[in-house]
Amino acid sequence: MRKQRDFSRDSDSELIPDGGFPSIAGISPVNANHLRAFLHEYADAPGFEITYEDEDEGEGETVSRLLFELAIIEPTVEIEGRTPAVRCKPVAPAPAPETVTVPLDAIEFLSVVEPPEPVYTATAETATEEALVLRRLADANPDTVRVSSLIALLDREDTGPQREALRALHLLAGVRPADCTPALPVLRSLLQRTAFSNARPALAVLYHVGTEEPANIAPMVDEIAPYSTNSDWLTREKALECIAAVADHDPADVRDIAPTLATLIETETRGRRHAIYILLRLARASPERTKPFAKTLGRAITDGSLSNAARLNATVALGQIVGDDPSVGVPLLGDIVELFEVDDIELRNNAVALVNEIATVHTDVVEQYRPELHELMTIEDDYTRINASATLARIAGDFPDTVTESTPVFVQLLEDDHPRVRENACWGLGSFRATDAENALRACSRRDDDPDVRTRAEWALSRLE
Repeated sequence: MRKQRDFSRDSDSELIPDGGFPSIAGISPVNANHLRAFLHEYADAPGFEITYEDEDEGEGETVSRLLFELAIIEPTVEIEGRTPAVRCKPVAPAPAPETVTVPLDAIEFLSVVEPPEPVYTATAETATEEALVLRRLADANPDTVRVSSLIALLDREDTGPQREALRALHLLAGVRPADCTPALPVLRSLLQRTAFSNARPALAVLYHVGTEEPANIAPMVDEIAPYSTNSDWLTREKALECIAAVADHDPADVRDIAPTLATLIETETRGRRHAIYILLRLARASPERTKPFAKTLGRAITDGSLSNAARLNATVALGQIVGDDPSVGVPLLGDIVELFEVDDIELRNNAVALVNEIATVHTDVVEQYRPELHELMTIEDDYTRINASATLARIAGDFPDTVTESTPVFVQLLEDDHPRVRENACWGLGSFRATDAENALRACSRRDDDPDVRTRAEWALSRLE
């Protein structure tokens, strides 16, 4: 059995393994548990150097490799009678393999090293090979890759290194988004190219940077927007995610692409949920500018192929528009009322709230849905009861005779747990002058815990008088 040997740096000496790189620690592994403990202790190691007997080189021949990372292949440990092995990711450009399997008993020495980035790329003979090495390094240890190295590979006339350099930059942006900001000018230039085929990783970098600081990618919306209609749905969604990040920061920066968003929603393509969300952000900031897309949102809310979350966002966006101009909701009323039957509580409640907004001006067109609203006044959900009772109270103000059949329910709601429901009940009873509810209203005006409810009950009593 091989004797266990551990090495670590001390104040007087520095271990120099075969590759000549300063080492933090080293090991000649005795067994899998010995190696596993070592790897656990140095889980954040920037790199490894391994020396092992390589059968491909001949019996007794040893090789040393610089590695991005190393891991035990656990199934080889668990199978009785099988020699445990490790999977290594060596630093070597194509055509060298990305992984190499080494038997555990062939390892002579393994050390933790911290070579600078140029050491990793020294074996690369071309820019494309350098990009591949940097991508492998970024995959294993993104903190060790310099953004400037990747910018230099991207800012070239030849496109050979582009794919791997962008993949590496994407990996960096996932953990170091702020550090990738200097790459934005070259990414902008790439996105402007008509034949740019690596848009997805470029947009992924922008998304990570934009999530951290959306103002940094806001000036690039014009370059990002064309990719929101790309034939590749993953590219399309990544572009829309970038635009959504900008919209969260300042919707005004994306308002010019609203027609494109509406087209995406209409054409039933993947990415509609992002398009709806961005329209929601625009509607909150400027309902007037999004009014032309109300019909698109109206169709979206009843589209069963969309997720409930997307449909919910569509109702919220439509609510912003209808709240600004209730007339916009009149042609959509039939579609909105369809949602009264859905199981999703929030979606149903938003639909009732939309009808309530329309009723602020157009009780004449909402009045026909009294039976549906009457049923919703006793639903368990507080907000559904609030909106349904408020809508019927509005109708009662203009068409009191048609709402009298709801008197018993309104009286029942005077005891509701939610004060807004009790307030609406007083409003409704006062609107159609429900004289047979006088005693209940008088008790409410004296004993209700909420001052707004007591005030509304007194108003209702004054209407009866």
